[in-house]
Amino acid sequence: MRKHPQLYLPETKEIHFFDWYFYKSLNWYCKHFKDAKVIQIKGEVTPGYSIISEKKIRFIKKINSNLKIILLLRNPIERAWSHAIMNLSTIPKREINTISDEEFIAHFNHPRSKERGDYPKIISKWKKNFPNEQFFIRSYNDIKENPEKLLNEVFNFLEVNEITNWDEYPVKKKVLPISRKSEKKEIPLNLKNYLKKLYRNDIEKLIS
Repeated sequence: MRKHPQLYLPETKEIHFFDWYFYKSLNWYCKHFKDAKVIQIKGEVTPGYSIISEKKIRFIKKINSNLKIILLLRNPIERAWSHAIMNLSTIPKREINTISDEEFIAHFNHPRSKERGDYPKIISKWKKNFPNEQFFIRSYNDIKENPEKLLNEVFNFLEVNEITNWDEYPVKKKVLPISRKSEKKEIPLNLKNYLKKLYRNDIEKLIS
């Protein structure tokens, strides 16, 4: 998205102002966009904002009622597995075969993990404050399956020009290529079935 001449995204991908650094000033936040041109639409990418409090969402509406919100939702089962792998294996540098099923299940049920996977609650909370037309909600899989189509849908949503020449857009490049063997491992069937039960109601709400 940074490649689009009508858009401006800061070099810092996740600024985390509205969740981690809210104690800092709004001026500190705005400085991240100081290099934007007048004609450019400014935005940022911080997935953690999805689970901020309603009080903070109301504050965001107060300072920018015309905000446009983009949500790319990953399958909650895959999201929970990836989250667990990161916290239990990747960060502490543990071999995946040393992690018990009980540890995985405890992580799946941790409030932070469940909160991030509760998409119906996330969408409902934000839609209490912003109208439907200010939301763009798609599947995370669209990034892999047809990135050009997805990007042009995003550009249309943001009311900037579509792209026809993709030479300058690295849509096929892996930003964070997987290097650890543990991250490539498929979800064991018993844990996958556990996650299916855990998220069954949420998935049914999303597709209904």
